Amino acid sequence: MGIPLTKIALSYCLASSFDFFVLNVIPGKPSPPINITFATTCDHLTVAWNEPESDGGLPLTHYKIELRDEIELLDEVFVGVQTMRFTFTSKEGVNPRTRYTVAVQAFNKLNDGTKGERDVMSAYCEYFASN
Repeated sequence: MGIPLTKIALSYCLASSFDFFVLNVIPGKPSPPINITFATTCDHLTVAWNEPESDGGLPLTHYKIELRDEIELLDEVFVGVQTMRFTFTSKEGVNPRTRYTVAVQAFNKLNDGTKGERDVMSAYCEYFASN
C-alpha cells in the first residue's frame, strides 16, 4: 500500500547551523477495490475483490458491500479487511434473470473510500421458471 501524495503539509525551519524540512502526509481516501468479479446462480450472487491500490495512507479497517436492483438498495453488509468475498442469497433479494449493481467500498480510520461498482445479471434456472 502506498501513501498518496495528494495532500502535503510542509514546514520549513531554520535552525542555527542547518536547515531542515518537516514533511507531513495528510491521509486521504482509499481508492476503489480492484478486480471485482462475480459468480451467480439463480438465487445466489457471490462478489469477490482485491484490496485497493491505495489505502489512503492509513490501514484499511473494513469494507462495505451494497446490492441494488434497478429500483432500490436491497442489502448492505460490512465485513473485515480479511474478507475478500461475500455471497448474497434469495434472502437478500437475489432472483433469477435480474440485473444488479454491486458496490464495494474500502474504509480507513478517517475516510470512506471511493466505491467500485459493477453490474451483473443473475443466472436463469429452469426450476425457478416452472414454479
